[in-house]
Amino acid sequence: DVYRHLESEVSMAAMESCRISWGRVTAVDATSLLVLRRPLVLREAKLALGEPRAERVQRTLDDRGFVDHAAIDDWVSVHWGWACEVLDQRARRNLSFWTDHHLRLANQTI
Repeated sequence: DVYRHLESEVSMAAMESCRISWGRVTAVDATSLLVLRRPLVLREAKLALGEPRAERVQRTLDDRGFVDHAAIDDWVSVHWGWACEVLDQRARRNLSFWTDHHLRLANQTI
């Protein structure tokens, strides 16, 4: 419901950052991961997931993080620009299911 109360550019950025998403790791460095992730987009005035795009996400800060053992081809959850956890197939499927469910709900009020 945030979308109805903010300017569209501001709310899209906030919703995209706050949304728990997922991406496939394509590169790993000391403090970040490069992931292929589907962004939140507006398509025909409705919220949807766009085509996958490469995005750098934070992995550690001061040698502390949540995905120390993330590797290329792992799937990770992403929240506010941070990789939060390595996802197994069940967790990724659940995240996808509930994301689709909540996008359908959100699109009822747009």
